[in-house]
Amino acid sequence: MADDDDELELTRYQKKIAELIKATPRPGQAAARSAIIHVQKAWKLRSSDPEMAAFRVITGMEEASTAVFHALRRRGYARASVLDRYKHVHKWGLTAFFEAVAKMFHELDPPLEPHCEVRERDGVECVLFRFKVPGRDQVGYPIPPLNIVMTGADGKPVNFQRQLSAVASARKFKDIRKYVDDLANFRNTILYANEQGVPKAEGGTTRFILRNRDNIFRTLSVFLMIDPYPQKQPFVQHCLDAFLPIITKLKPDPAKADPLTGPPPDPLDK
Repeated sequence: MADDDDELELTRYQKKIAELIKATPRPGQAAARSAIIHVQKAWKLRSSDPEMAAFRVITGMEEASTAVFHALRRRGYARASVLDRYKHVHKWGLTAFFEAVAKMFHELDPPLEPHCEVRERDGVECVLFRFKVPGRDQVGYPIPPLNIVMTGADGKPVNFQRQLSAVASARKFKDIRKYVDDLANFRNTILYANEQGVPKAEGGTTRFILRNRDNIFRTLSVFLMIDPYPQKQPFVQHCLDAFLPIITKLKPDPAKADPLTGPPPDPLDK
């Protein structure tokens, strides 16, 4: 079968996420659905135009981050107005930050074995955060899903600095700021020629799409654990407070004239 006829395979959980997004309000819903549309189109382009396929995936990642930004602002989290959906370092910074948060959860002793799943609650399907209750043969489901508090051995909120450093180091970067700046600039290396010549995607496009399909849906899971809940969830504010110092110290987004930094057309209006 030709690539143009291929449909990107989604897991059962990912299909549920795509359905739940339809019930959320704009503009978060539009950004979330756009993220899915981009990765689906990337899949169809993976052989005929791998560079544009990669760019579609990158855009999908950024749209998923934008959906989270909209949810944080809509629900009135403190200082969420600092988040800028037109700054690539903000959007890719969120991707790196989520890596650090996941690392923190998996390093806990005893491990909490965190997991997101779709369950019915009060007759409505929603995304819930499940974890193993320490010292018991039970699992817990906070309601709302991120209504938890995470502190270190000193009793203070975890700031994720050690995990962020580990994430950067694993990618051979000196610090998290350099890593995020490189992530934000990756889109340009695919689009624009340089001293080495015309950009060309060399293999691994299918793997790149599938890996980031999963990253997109993980980010959209976070969106669905924030946007439906009017009450402030402590872990959400905790993470936002830890995230903002990272992006506000990053190099500002260059080239205001770059047409790709402007607001994209809404694909749902076509």
